[in-house]
Amino acid sequence: MMRDPTTRIRAIVKRTPAPQVTALDPWESLRVHATRRAHEAIDEVPGILRRLKTFLLVGSITMIAFAAGMLVVLWHAVR
Repeated sequence: MMRDPTTRIRAIVKRTPAPQVTALDPWESLRVHATRRAHEAIDEVPGILRRLKTFLLVGSITMIAFAAGMLVVLWHAVR
């Protein structure tokens, strides 16, 4: 079984403590927070692509089967 390539990134993100928003440097803390959220969103992309690939595969097979079934039904209705 293949190891998820984002496991190491997730471990690093989880290990680092959440930055505290301070009145002294709010823009820096907001930038750090936005960067962290962006990394979390990027970590989700491979899983979403796998699910999308599965959805499209099942959908294409289902559409072909439906079209074939409709052809059979129409063929028998005409005869």
